[in-house]
Amino acid sequence: YGFEVVGIYTWPSGNTYEGYWSQGKRHGLGIETKGRWVYRGEWTHGFKGRYGARQSMSSGAKYEGTWNNGLQDGYGTETYADGGKGDSGGAGG
Repeated sequence: YGFEVVGIYTWPSGNTYEGYWSQGKRHGLGIETKGRWVYRGEWTHGFKGRYGARQSMSSGAKYEGTWNNGLQDGYGTETYADGGKGDSGGAGG
């Protein structure tokens, strides 16, 4: 239970996670597929953490940058569905 393991989990909704687990939580590098979104990056105690990329499988929209407690914290690059890009340097943009 306290060891880091690698595995795949599929929720009843069809969402999946493939990557590292520690103490029953996503922790380390992993890939989450949730609806039309895929997140590839680091996880910290069950939350998206530190650095990763979330991309839409249907529109090309993407955010790549830092995360804190499962949320984009604003240090990264956003690519919009129309191909436009935006860089942000802090919380809130």
